[in-house]
Amino acid sequence: MEDIHDITPPIFPHISYLPLYVLLGLLLSILVFALADAFSKKISRKAKSILIPSSVPPQIDYKARAQLRLQKARHLMEESRFDEYFLEVSSLVKEYLGDVHNVSAEEMTSSELLKTFSTISQLPLFFELCYRYEFAGVSAQKQDAEIIFSLAQEIMEKSGASL
Repeated sequence: MEDIHDITPPIFPHISYLPLYVLLGLLLSILVFALADAFSKKISRKAKSILIPSSVPPQIDYKARAQLRLQKARHLMEESRFDEYFLEVSSLVKEYLGDVHNVSAEEMTSSELLKTFSTISQLPLFFELCYRYEFAGVSAQKQDAEIIFSLAQEIMEKSGASL
């Protein structure tokens, strides 16, 4: 029988912990810099919000944007790309009405649009014609597109004083 004192303890390999300490130090310094950066951004945002009042409306020139989109629609009409044309014109009128009257017209259904903007007399005819060519698959002619274009211009000109 062996004596318990003759058993040697396990031999542990000699490991250098220096790379582990370097890695932990690097991770800790990255964490400190990230927290300091986030804190400084928070403070600078707070300072900017103090300087700029929140009641200032955004300076968006929606009329100029609408004119550019009308030019794009006219270009689509001249190229006889009527599917894209009707989509562009109907979304343009919706967006313009929403911008002028500060409502989210792009998200409204057709019946909600007609109810909200009931004082614009050309709007039902405009959407009826647009949707006929856009969704019903009726083939359009250039004369039809020109009628819709003139209706869109008329709606946009009169919509400022309609509600």
